[in-house]
Amino acid sequence: MNNSQPEITVVICTYNRASQLEKGLEAWANQSADTTSFEILVVDNGSTDATPDVYKKISGRYPSVQWRYVSTPIPSLPKARNLGISEAKGKIIAFVDDDAIAGENYIENLLENIKRFPEFSAFGGPVFPLYEGGKEPVWMSSWLQRIYSLVNLGNVYREFRPKYPVGANMIFRKKIFERYGHFDVETNRSDDKQFFYKIRRAGEKVLYFPNVRVRHFIDKNRQTRDYVIRTSFLNGVADRKMLRHLPHPGFLFWKRFVDLIFKIGASLVLWLYYTLRGKGTKGKYLFLSMWYTFMGFLKGK
Repeated sequence: MNNSQPEITVVICTYNRASQLEKGLEAWANQSADTTSFEILVVDNGSTDATPDVYKKISGRYPSVQWRYVSTPIPSLPKARNLGISEAKGKIIAFVDDDAIAGENYIENLLENIKRFPEFSAFGGPVFPLYEGGKEPVWMSSWLQRIYSLVNLGNVYREFRPKYPVGANMIFRKKIFERYGHFDVETNRSDDKQFFYKIRRAGEKVLYFPNVRVRHFIDKNRQTRDYVIRTSFLNGVADRKMLRHLPHPGFLFWKRFVDLIFKIGASLVLWLYYTLRGKGTKGKYLFLSMWYTFMGFLKGK
């Protein structure tokens, strides 16, 4: 096994997704970049399936890649991410989901971009959908993409504003964690969002890399009305909980409250618009997402 000092550490936090992890690890093993430039760090977040066996199989099949495997027994994504930070050997840490498949030039393009933009410390790239069954649900719209951690800001380099990268494809210089601390384990579902909020507030800018791409697998179970409702509700709860860890939580509560009311109204208008075009299901799912996000926000504490 190669033990060179890597420039990049790819951290993959995984929990009971052995079949998808195998596909993702295959993609990392076939990167166009020299294997001395990166390492793949799998953080097993308490899996009870065949995750360790999958790791052994793929790492054994591609011995030239720098593989490492660590585990933490209690499922907690922020804790797993923080373990990845502590264990990372690279100066650059790329967090990628266990059900994401990287483009073959991911590492090569990332290395070039990092050198090109030395003034930035945080980055993100596109996340495209890979639907089980091969077809996008008829109700899917650009307004719902964040539920599925999908990002597409086009083909130009630009600052993330007001958006931010998603956990499926977010990248940092390791020194930024020395400067601002690690992910907050209390917020759990919103730990990445909170961290970006914190570093932005401190004056850091976050850059979008259009050519550092992954595809995010979306299985049939996540292509349902119930999933949209449940995930939207939980996102609302997480947003409310996050406010406790931010300055001026009272002001931010009312700011977010008004924002959600506005979005519910806008979703009703879009529902009418889609209905007139014979695509009422798109509008309906959008409204459901906004409404249940609002309900979750009100009930989150």
